[in-house]
Amino acid sequence: EFTKENLIRQIKLIRYMDGSCTATGDALREARNICDRRCRSIEQGVSRVVLVLTDGNSNCGTPVGVESTSLLHVTKASVFAVGIGYAINHLELQ
Repeated sequence: EFTKENLIRQIKLIRYMDGSCTATGDALREARNICDRRCRSIEQGVSRVVLVLTDGNSNCGTPVGVESTSLLHVTKASVFAVGIGYAINHLELQ
């Protein structure tokens, strides 16, 4: 069940995955898969939103453009990309 408290708890459980691979496209695919299984129907009038926190430098996995397009068309979710760090690739965020 979606509640504000559950969302905050889930955010606190996110762990930083240190490493040299930023697979943003893979993360977007996973968001689409989760939404396919668990999002409420569009007819319920509930907005679908995906928040991506990234440095915008995806360097492995599925291409970001392919997955972001698929995510939008399949789930009808609005995607917000937020750049973090010092060397943000603004083009990829768009």
